[in-house]
Amino acid sequence: MGQLESVLQNLELVPNPASIHLRVRHPGQSTPVLRSLELVDAMGKIIRSFEPKIEETYTLSGVPKGTYWLVIQTDGGLLKRPLVVK
Repeated sequence: MGQLESVLQNLELVPNPASIHLRVRHPGQSTPVLRSLELVDAMGKIIRSFEPKIEETYTLSGVPKGTYWLVIQTDGGLLKRPLVVK
């Protein structure tokens, strides 16, 4: 695994499952630059787009309960993380 892939794999969604708020954390030394951040459903429909920032708190109010994908585009590539909204 290359350094960029390692940086991407260290991105965390906190908390997960989430209810009202969500943060994207990166506990490593080298923080990737986020280009886009989208919450999508199982069919790939964009539910919400966020202004992408590490350690920013994002609101999930109004998002129905369920399992989604958080699609994160960084300077190092694309990453999809499952997210449960409760």
